[in-house]
Amino acid sequence: MAADPPLLSIRGLSVSAEAEASVEILRHVDLDIQPGEIHALAGESGSGKSTLARAVLRLFPSRRMRMQGEILFEGQNLLRLPIGQMRRLRGSRIGLIPQEAAAALNPYQRVGKQMVEMIRAHLPGTAQQARRITVEGLAEVGLEEPGELLDAFPHQLSLGMCQRVLIALALTTRPGLLLADEPTASLDAANSRLIVDLLRDLNQRIGLAILFITHDCDLMFRIADQVSVLYAGVVMENGPASQIESRFQHPYTQALMASRLLGGQAAEPTGQLDNPAQLGKPWCGCPFQPRCGEAVQRCCEEHPELVVIAQQHRVRCHNRRPEKGEFAVRGSQFPA
Repeated sequence: MAADPPLLSIRGLSVSAEAEASVEILRHVDLDIQPGEIHALAGESGSGKSTLARAVLRLFPSRRMRMQGEILFEGQNLLRLPIGQMRRLRGSRIGLIPQEAAAALNPYQRVGKQMVEMIRAHLPGTAQQARRITVEGLAEVGLEEPGELLDAFPHQLSLGMCQRVLIALALTTRPGLLLADEPTASLDAANSRLIVDLLRDLNQRIGLAILFITHDCDLMFRIADQVSVLYAGVVMENGPASQIESRFQHPYTQALMASRLLGGQAAEPTGQLDNPAQLGKPWCGCPFQPRCGEAVQRCCEEHPELVVIAQQHRVRCHNRRPEKGEFAVRGSQFPA
């Protein structure tokens, strides 16, 4: 039986900022999300994670940003879609939870007004029907007395409550895909886990596919089915979350894992995450080689390919080889 096609399929996506000189932010990214799957995109700040989410929604000024490749959503190439159709997809079929929950809500409008306006922009019906959907949405994300919350201003809510409002706002139109861009960045550890558990519960109850963007490895493995590790705009490793957690291979993934919080205490620093890469800075060979303790001469001269080293587990590293019985399958490769 043939596998279902991906809900979202990104192929060879490159994004450059066009200023006095071209600055590459993403470089030949491949990524698939199946219907009902949670795919985590991990990496330190400045690795290009949020840029990828904005590229899916085409939220760039067209004269300043250049995108190449394909972004296929439900079989449509979003990069070729007329802007009118793209606007209709945003918020209806593709939802977004932005960073900084409190800042994402209009401080001068009541919560109910913001949600009703969103619903009426995408769904037919009266204001009364939109208000009913709003109350149901707030209840669905676990907010008590949702009818009373409609009259609240964002500053009257806690950060955790604001984040739940944003999730409810993103889900009112029942999108097929939710882009969660660092949805726990402004929250404490306890609230972060609650939000992650809520997203996982929604995924299981309504079949919501999620691109979960994070730099927190603990939260990533708490929620994700699949993981892609991004560095300097390049996917360095991807595969099933269980494989990445127990058998991570790339030196950059190893450095990220060593930086996880263990029992509230930071792990011993490895030294590899000092002096992070600068997007747009020219480099040859592997982008991680200036910070890698395993780099050899080949790493300085030749771009590594993304190859399968175990079942569904791909790594971009010259020093990693397929396990016995597996065959290297060539993935995306940078042009010379």
